[in-house]
Amino acid sequence: MPLFTYGQTCVPEDIYAVEDANAVCYEIVDNVRYFHTNNYPDHTDSYNSPFDLLTSDTEYAMCAYPEEASELTPLYEETETTKGCTFTYTFGVGVNGVKYDPSSAEYFENTSTGENNIDWHVEARYIFSANFGNNGGHLNPFGEYHYHDVPADYFADDLSINGSAHSPIVGYSADGFPMYYKYIYSDPEDNTSAIMEAASGFTLKTGTRPGDGVSAPDGDYTGLYYEDYEYFFANTVLDECNGRYGVTPEYPYGTYYYVLTDSYPYIPRCFKGTSVDNTFRVGPGPSCPESSAATDCAVAVAGCMDPFSMNYNANANVDDGSCTYSSTCETSISIASKDNASCFGESDGSVTVSVTGFGDNPTYEWTGGGTSETKTGLAAGTYTVTVSGDDCTDELEITITEPAEITYSVSATDATCGGGTDGTLTFTASGGAGTDYLFSIDNGSTFQSSGLFENLAADSYSILIQETSSGCEITASGTVGESGAPDAPATSGDASYCFGDTPSAMTATGGNGTLTWYADANLASPLTTGASYTPSDAVGTTIYYVTETLDNCESAASSISITVNSLPEVQATADNTAICAGESVTLSGTGAATYVWDQGILDGESFTPEATTTYTVTGTSAEGCSSSDQITITVMELPEVTASASATTICAGESVTLSGSGALTYAWDQGVENGVAFTPAQTTTYTVIGTDSGGCSASSEITITVQSASVEASASSESICLGESVTLSGSGALSYSWSDEVTDGVPFSPTETKTYTLTGTGENGCTATDEITVVVNTPPTTVANASSTTVCSGEEVILTGTGASTYAWDQNVINGEAFTIESTTTFTVIGTDANGCSSTDEITITVNEAPQISATASSMEICAGEEVTLNGSGGATYEWDNGITDGVPFAPTQTTTYTVAGTNDNGCTGTTQITITVNQPPAVLANASATTLCKAESLTLTGSGAASYTWSDEVEDGVPFTPEASGVYTVTGTDNNGCSASAEVTITVIDLPAEISLDNSTLSASTLTGLTYQWVNCADNSIIDGAVSREFVPDRSGSYAVTTSMDGCSVTSSCIEVSVTVLQSKPPQESIGIYPNPVTERLFISNPTNEIQLVEVINLSGELMVRKTDIHQTLTLDVSNWKTGIYLIHMISGEGESWTRVVRD
Repeated sequence: MPLFTYGQTCVPEDIYAVEDANAVCYEIVDNVRYFHTNNYPDHTDSYNSPFDLLTSDTEYAMCAYPEEASELTPLYEETETTKGCTFTYTFGVGVNGVKYDPSSAEYFENTSTGENNIDWHVEARYIFSANFGNNGGHLNPFGEYHYHDVPADYFADDLSINGSAHSPIVGYSADGFPMYYKYIYSDPEDNTSAIMEAASGFTLKTGTRPGDGVSAPDGDYTGLYYEDYEYFFANTVLDECNGRYGVTPEYPYGTYYYVLTDSYPYIPRCFKGTSVDNTFRVGPGPSCPESSAATDCAVAVAGCMDPFSMNYNANANVDDGSCTYSSTCETSISIASKDNASCFGESDGSVTVSVTGFGDNPTYEWTGGGTSETKTGLAAGTYTVTVSGDDCTDELEITITEPAEITYSVSATDATCGGGTDGTLTFTASGGAGTDYLFSIDNGSTFQSSGLFENLAADSYSILIQETSSGCEITASGTVGESGAPDAPATSGDASYCFGDTPSAMTATGGNGTLTWYADANLASPLTTGASYTPSDAVGTTIYYVTETLDNCESAASSISITVNSLPEVQATADNTAICAGESVTLSGTGAATYVWDQGILDGESFTPEATTTYTVTGTSAEGCSSSDQITITVMELPEVTASASATTICAGESVTLSGSGALTYAWDQGVENGVAFTPAQTTTYTVIGTDSGGCSASSEITITVQSASVEASASSESICLGESVTLSGSGALSYSWSDEVTDGVPFSPTETKTYTLTGTGENGCTATDEITVVVNTPPTTVANASSTTVCSGEEVILTGTGASTYAWDQNVINGEAFTIESTTTFTVIGTDANGCSSTDEITITVNEAPQISATASSMEICAGEEVTLNGSGGATYEWDNGITDGVPFAPTQTTTYTVAGTNDNGCTGTTQITITVNQPPAVLANASATTLCKAESLTLTGSGAASYTWSDEVEDGVPFTPEASGVYTVTGTDNNGCSASAEVTITVIDLPAEISLDNSTLSASTLTGLTYQWVNCADNSIIDGAVSREFVPDRSGSYAVTTSMDGCSVTSSCIEVSVTVLQSKPPQESIGIYPNPVTERLFISNPTNEIQLVEVINLSGELMVRKTDIHQTLTLDVSNWKTGIYLIHMISGEGESWTRVVRD
């Protein structure tokens, strides 16, 4: 297996560093899939090649998200848009990094002009098969391994592809689509369908090629050329590029993919993608149209790729896992009507379904076809209907039944021989939908309930049996024999023959009667009479019948089966009918069971013919019949290849041209091209492989001797200053010659930098050259620089030189280091460059005096928030720190020391400082003895955090007062620095309402959120237990008040007089009825004679439970949720006012 894992982040250098093992990785970068491989196979192979296996470091690029093009791209790309642009493509690269290259880059060669006819491509598999290993690959002259055929052993042994499951990806094509081996899903849309073995749709053309044999090939279509094949879609599930669109294990939502097959073209010969990168191009190319995956590929579009999801994105090519599916469907499918099959084996059943939850236009899909809610013509079986609509899908399984099959048995009594009509047949039936049957001997004209038929002559009869409940019918048969007839004759037995043999006569033995022969079971047409009969020799099986007739009574028939077997259609085949001398071939027979070849050949085993020979095979079928066929194997002689050179001995640097002869095409090792000049680096032996028009190859060698000379140039100094001299000298040769009229070993003074060329001639006459450069350095232009040429006294200055490499200053100054100068001075610097050349320069530094600066402020101490103004004096301009502007007021936030820099007219600066004290305001707090109090209560407000305090609303600090209403009070505190600050406090005054009202004996208090109530009896100011609601209904006359409370405050209302008249309940037979009493669920109150004006129900706590007005005769109350206890019913009607006690059980 590969050294590196597929799909990881690649480090190409690591891949290319591997020399003797497989190394490959791929990665996706910017929509492009890059393969980095050393092209070294990860499996063994019988390379069958004179060349050594070597690595070939390669980067392939292809689209990571390929798209189908409107037109296909052929593997063989010949174009007229750019003359001379003829090339082919490598089809793709395997997951092991080995390329799939089915083409040979060979064409039919015009026998007159020697030019290639690019319309006829020679098949590599046809001409190179002898060099293929056991995995369909071989080595080219450069030691690079590649596949021309399907690596079946590698797929089976290393990738475990055996047909038990869908093939894994075995590679990627040049356009980016995946490649698989032949085992794919039978249904391209269903990844649960059966695995099928795909085959291509290509077959050899029939007839002969249209060429003349000179400019284009003639003769039969043998498969030598790609154009010998044609494609038929009806023969395959694959298109002309050996691919199709469908789901795969790696692409569950579908992709276009290619399939490698065991039949031609084995590896596809065209592309369906939109872009094929130049990295897969084989052949010329610099003048050909460019194609780059990096610029032509589609970009990644992430999204949901499942077409059955709620958020399917048809443009997505990368599934991001965002698919969502409806989980809120509330659907149902039910059977509206169903008719089972009427009889056994009938297809007249039907079913109609009813659906809900699928919207207004549901769609239906039945197994076996059907798109409506009804399906007819159904045989017994199980059917599934799938209903879709409103993004919901559901299915229902429906079973159609049928009555049991009607079966029968029959018994017979023979009729008297000689025409008697006393025979009988008795039929007994079972099965169907019931147990009652009718029988008819006249094809249904009349029926009888009995299965007994009497008064029958000897004959065969057809009886119609009908099961009465279903009406289902079958046809039964029975035979009435003859009593007293002779026994059936004895026969010679069954026999079989091969076609062409002469069948032997059949014989029969009887008693004293006449033997009669028939070829039909009904004994309708006699063939002959006698003890024997010779059967027909027609292919097939024929049953003959013979009877014996004695005294007009004919016996039952005996039968003889005669089979005449056809001869097998034997065909002799070979894996190759034209081979090169020394190659092997395998002969195989087809069309029979076993095969025997002449000349000692074994069927299906390879051998090596010595010469062109015709072989005969005899095939024998399983029935023992034989026939023969022949095949001729043409053995082509190997070409006599000769290697030649324009010169076999050259000087180093000279070119040479190598040429092969004796064959049709030539391939040299070490990258040499036949007939193209090149320059060898050293003495080398070169090998050429010549291949003739029949695809046979031989090799030859030639050695090119490369003679060399050497010379070395030197100089007394390779770098000088302008005006200095130098001496150039040569060594290692016999004689020397310098350019620019320089004499070897003689000093001279160059004026500029120059490269001098030395030519040395050796004793073999070969020359060599060498060069040496003498650099003439110009002295530097030294410049003296200063950080400032004018400074103030006490300031530092930095002197630096430029234009050279090192600098030396006078007066102990160090280049680039700061120093203090006391008075105006001139300094000199000497600059030396890297070549040792030097020059000088000088600079003058002027020194000025600094001013004396003073600072003043409008106030030295302020409160926070107040402004102050700062001013400087003693200079011309002033600049303060902290963002202060001279003479402009500002408000400091804290005590700060400010620095001012004053500058005089010479630009010299002096500084001074001043401190401004900022006093912070006091942290004043507003305090209260209580922040919430009841109406008319007093409180005290006090301030803290300062020295003195002033309150709003004329409140005095620390003095109690009584607020009239809620409000906010503000205090201002001032400290000893005269700085002040304020604070607030909110006082809430609770003012509770204390009003009550009386309405029809019902007392009501004021309403306020959060208010609680307690009713009291004013007679003794006692609390009324349980009377804590806003409303209160007294059960007796008196004076009452309510105390309301909230947030610790309470107030009692004034008392109010209430007069209560209590009436006794009238019995049920009187005008007012209250029943039942006690009550558990419903209480009825009725007054048939008068309208009830008011009904109130009050519990013993005084809480009003129910209040109803204007009741017409009857009122029903639901008391099921009332607590058990006593309740007062207060009623007002035309008869007056009454109070009645009712008990809730």
